[in-house]
Amino acid sequence: MIAVVLNAFAWSGSACILYAYARQEKTSHYHSLNIIGSFGLGAQCAYHGLYAQLLTNTLWAIVGAQALCIKNSVEGADAESSTVE
Repeated sequence: MIAVVLNAFAWSGSACILYAYARQEKTSHYHSLNIIGSFGLGAQCAYHGLYAQLLTNTLWAIVGAQALCIKNSVEGADAESSTVE
């Protein structure tokens, strides 16, 4: 019974962390560090069989990569519009 409660708590915590991260807007450097860090933590979680944490870190890397791509495309569009005028 305790294992089920702890498992549910781990998955809920993963969802909370991902939601909080997805709502932030930071610099490209911040996103890059989070992507690299999540791969490092994910490797450690995979080694120890910590699958809830592994999923969190994998999704953290995906969200970070998406945010980085969006930020870079917005910055690229801003640079193009300023050179056209």
